[in-house]
Amino acid sequence: MRRQIASTIPCGCSQKWLKRFDNTMTNPQTIQAFNGTSAERRVKKTNDHLREEFGIQIRIDLAGNSLRIRKTLPPRPRSNHTDWYQQTITLGLNADRKGVEQALKDVLELNNLLSQRKFTWKIWDDYLCRPCKARVDRTELIGAQVEKFKAHFLALPKEKVSRAEAWETQWTQYLNKLPLDQYLTDQVILDAINHKTKEGTASRERFCNKLKKFVEFLDFETKLDFKELSRGYELSPVDEDTLPTDEEILAALDLIDDPEWRTAYLLQAVFGLRNHEIFFLIRSKVQIHEGIAVLKVSKEAKTGFHPVAALYPEWFDDPEWNLRTAKLPDVELDLEKTTLAKIGREVTRAFERFKIPFTPYKLRHAWARRAMMFGFTDDAAAEFMGHSVKVHVEHYHRLIAMKEGLRIAQASMANPNRPKPPQR
Repeated sequence: MRRQIASTIPCGCSQKWLKRFDNTMTNPQTIQAFNGTSAERRVKKTNDHLREEFGIQIRIDLAGNSLRIRKTLPPRPRSNHTDWYQQTITLGLNADRKGVEQALKDVLELNNLLSQRKFTWKIWDDYLCRPCKARVDRTELIGAQVEKFKAHFLALPKEKVSRAEAWETQWTQYLNKLPLDQYLTDQVILDAINHKTKEGTASRERFCNKLKKFVEFLDFETKLDFKELSRGYELSPVDEDTLPTDEEILAALDLIDDPEWRTAYLLQAVFGLRNHEIFFLIRSKVQIHEGIAVLKVSKEAKTGFHPVAALYPEWFDDPEWNLRTAKLPDVELDLEKTTLAKIGREVTRAFERFKIPFTPYKLRHAWARRAMMFGFTDDAAAEFMGHSVKVHVEHYHRLIAMKEGLRIAQASMANPNRPKPPQR
């Protein structure tokens, strides 16, 4: 006959208890006292709290320096038992302060499942995420795991930029989306993905890619499919209707009353540069190819050393603007002290300060449109923009389709045998 479940607490109460317990355990005096307490005393104090505060009879037991739960539970699948009996759940947690805190949370989770009659061994095993013996990693908070990964990352050989800069620009913003004061589980990862990013966005795709590398470093066994979780993102195609015309680009120049920022603005417009690339453009060496000036962006830029082309070349050669030698704004460029992202934000802030009615990247997209007008192939335009042909086609496929549609339409119109309108 099924035994009566011990007195239980509602799900909401467990959160209040956890908050109170967490507040107590983060008190420096409590930490010092608890750390200095023997494992037996830690477990006894926690069991006393469970029994006295909420009447929970589920016990945390100590086996050597490991923690386990003792509770009357239904038989496991393929068990010879037919009725509920007292069982031991090995948690794979050490009997230190953090391990006891996690064991307490496990007891509350088990109690809630039982009180709501939702307990099954599958649900419980999914909660544990992995076989219980592998849960030793959960005695280390995510924050500590991130610090380990950071130390590993910073020790790797330098590539295009310093490792410190790469960490700040490529990792910090993503790993900080994780709750650093919790233990890593599949559910914690899923919650971070769902709550911190939107489905079908580039941000989610990048976050999932970073998480995949992070858990691989930790050798964390996960059931999550990060590729599937990031699916749905496609590079947003540029809509020509949102781009400024070349006439509007020239008109906005009148809004900039600082000559150095006028030079920065014009260089970005003429070469289709990313924000930070303005300051890494090598203007001392200019090559002319069939009337078009070609310069190089230095290796410090996001996509490294690559050529850029002046469209229109008349803008680059305008003696009034003197773009070959005119001074640029005084921006910190030492990558030991700043990052490419911070340099780029200086450009964005300047656009806002001068009240330019479009963003800096619109100048880059307008260059891509101009390249099509000049007859550049997709691979040539991609090379000058410093990205892959795949990215170029995905990003500008609406413009490319329109250009191809116009080409076909023009060829059709020139055909003397084309369909003719009916006569009145």
